Amino acid sequence: MNNKHMSCKPKKGDKGTDLVCLMKKHVFIFSFIGVCFSQIVPDTLILKSGKTYLGTYYGKDDTYTEFKYQKSMDRGKIRNSYINEIRFANKKSNITFSKKKNISKSKKDNKQFGGGGLGFGGRLGYNFFGELDGYYDLERQKRNRIFVGLGGNTPGERTEDNTYDFNEDLFGDSKLGKQTEYTYLVGGLVERMGQLSMYYGGGFTIATEYFKRNDTSEILGSEGVYFVEDDDGGGWNLTGTIGFMFDNSSNAWNVSKTGVIVNINPLFINFVMLW
Repeated sequence: MNNKHMSCKPKKGDKGTDLVCLMKKHVFIFSFIGVCFSQIVPDTLILKSGKTYLGTYYGKDDTYTEFKYQKSMDRGKIRNSYINEIRFANKKSNITFSKKKNISKSKKDNKQFGGGGLGFGGRLGYNFFGELDGYYDLERQKRNRIFVGLGGNTPGERTEDNTYDFNEDLFGDSKLGKQTEYTYLVGGLVERMGQLSMYYGGGFTIATEYFKRNDTSEILGSEGVYFVEDDDGGGWNLTGTIGFMFDNSSNAWNVSKTGVIVNINPLFINFVMLW
């Protein structure tokens, strides 16, 4: 029997031909499945930060590794210093990168800062700001810096002793206007450009309003001035935040950065120093 020219068309009573046809069908099915799996199983990129990405490895040089992420249409370049290992889907050997730690070019790039200063938003204010490392940005090959800030107005001559919660016209005292006090909480990203750091973000501002009255008998407040909280006034607003800071060289107070950070709504200008 010549198998080379054997037809898979069944012949009556020919069990040998039926067996060969069945084997050919199964061999084709298994071959097709094997080809499909060999094409869809991705390579694995493992970063030193512990994060894992699936995709296709295309090669590397002394500085960069070329890798296309599974959900991306384009190839990207990743610094070798950020990669721990590449595991191949169709190869037994993997690539393990050097364990040498990546050293930042500037100590200020990954140092945590804290500080504050004075501000102005209708009246004198205060602020507290902090800056620290955020999440790792794979595309930019570095860890993002983030900032948080808290601040507001000083109450001025208003104190707990001369602030009340009754009706503002209860005693018919003369009106001296209203006083609005702001408290804000903001945060965002820090973009470093040499010795300059730019700040972009936002948050919210809470406003509290007080009626200001004059008590001629000076019973309700020192020198006659007292305040009544406006239960229907105030509220909160979303605000944007933008600013800049410069690195400081050696100085008597060991200040690392000084600059200005501004809240947009309402306008609140902060003069900040970070240590």
